[in-house]
Amino acid sequence: MQLWMASRGYTVIQQNNYPTAVYATAIVGTIAYAIISDKLKSRWECSIAIGLTFVVGSAILVADPAADSAHFFAFYLLGTTYAPQALWYSWMADVTSHDVQLRAITTGFMNSFDFAFVTWWPLIFYPVTDAPHFEKGYIASLVTGALTIPFIILIAYLEKRDSAKGFIGRSQEEQVVPEDEEAIVNTTTPK
Repeated sequence: MQLWMASRGYTVIQQNNYPTAVYATAIVGTIAYAIISDKLKSRWECSIAIGLTFVVGSAILVADPAADSAHFFAFYLLGTTYAPQALWYSWMADVTSHDVQLRAITTGFMNSFDFAFVTWWPLIFYPVTDAPHFEKGYIASLVTGALTIPFIILIAYLEKRDSAKGFIGRSQEEQVVPEDEEAIVNTTTPK
């Protein structure tokens, strides 16, 4: 965003200040998606919304509108796409709640993939030598956002199917243990 702003003649102060709103939208988006997904008791709907946000924001940048306001809108909108990490780790914890080893392996894979992704993505798709026209990066983000939608639908389908069969998730008995029963269990268990 700063490189694009520099090409449009914005001052250094503006280049330093305006992009901070991207992080504000990231914080607001993450909190909003977390609250909504917790109220819905489902993660896939918010995940689809994030995928669509990726598509819309990236499409605006690919179109390269003449109005600066459209660019600012797209950059700020794309700030909300920082939310998947919190949302998807919560979803993963929900889906793997039946198996702590699977949860540990999945968490490790997700962390490794996340770190690798954020390391190479800007180097390949947003090199400074392309500034201020990052068409390659904007198109890659558009495609990635579009591909997340069927992937999310697939995961939601598999989660629903396997939950119905009892393969994943916790049973009701495991979820709720009154404190007085837990104390009885702990005192009667031989050591």
